[in-house]
Amino acid sequence: MGPFYDQSNDQESLDALTYAADRDMKFWDTSDVYGNSEDLIGQWFNTTGRRSEIFLVTQFGDWDTANDNKVLILHTFR
Repeated sequence: MGPFYDQSNDQESLDALTYAADRDMKFWDTSDVYGNSEDLIGQWFNTTGRRSEIFLVTQFGDWDTANDNKVLILHTFR
């Protein structure tokens, strides 16, 4: 799932999420930089109704460019 693992197939990604949840792998980490993973996880939640089972963490970053300072700031939400 996502651009870091070559090409991905949405149905295979959804199947992988089910496989993980069925095996008690319920801490999921995602980010907007992982391609369409957040959309797929949302689709999986809507399709399966299993949102309450998953501890979902997401983060996003932005650049602090004040005073020519190029620092990546990461924000994490759960």
